[in-house]
Amino acid sequence: MPQLRQFAALVTLLLAAAPVYAEPNAFLSGVAKWIALENIPPTYSDDRKWGGQKDFTKGVKFRGSFKDFRVERRKKPENHGTWKRYHVQIIHPTDDIQVEVDSLDVQGDKITTRLSVIVKVTAEAELQEWNRGVRLMGISAVADATIRMTLDCETKVKWNTLGLLISGELQPQVTAADLTMLQFELQRVGLANGQLIEKLGHELKDEVAEKIESYEPKLVEKANKTLDKEIAKGRLKFDLEQWVRQQF
Repeated sequence: MPQLRQFAALVTLLLAAAPVYAEPNAFLSGVAKWIALENIPPTYSDDRKWGGQKDFTKGVKFRGSFKDFRVERRKKPENHGTWKRYHVQIIHPTDDIQVEVDSLDVQGDKITTRLSVIVKVTAEAELQEWNRGVRLMGISAVADATIRMTLDCETKVKWNTLGLLISGELQPQVTAADLTMLQFELQRVGLANGQLIEKLGHELKDEVAEKIESYEPKLVEKANKTLDKEIAKGRLKFDLEQWVRQQF
């Protein structure tokens, strides 16, 4: 009898949940957005190649006597070389992260889903050329990029029954994840010849792609840690009777 009641409750739950899954603006999109915001930082900057200097001789002093004569050079650091820096930002995390349900399969108390999280970012690059403290050139470029994060998830429904009362807990787990850059559109900013802007644009694209690649190896582990925090807070528990009533 308890098993039959749980089965009937599960059927009722899934029927009631159908509109939610069709428009993933509740549980599924919430899970995906948690993971995206945890693993794709809202901002990223790289200025390791910015601010380069070199010591140059600015004067000479002669010290000592005829038998102990020496020359001392006075040096001063000056801006010198090629400076580069990059900045990537999700301007509006709530609006710029969209969730799509690619597939959904129900087998007993387990729901298998594939989610696509689309993230829009703005990427900026700046290049300056310096020679002995004199800036010879400065250009910048801005690009719009779209990143897709694909998540394969398994959600187990854990039932707790007490008489006629039935409550449940959703236990999602990410089994696989992938990050891909779908689109990169360069915009020209400032005055520079086409080849130079194109070169800077390629470097900016490579920088974004390299950063995405660096996130991917531990994405599954980090995603599941994010979910464990939500489960520990009790945010994925529900009272079946109350939840079903809300759907109708």
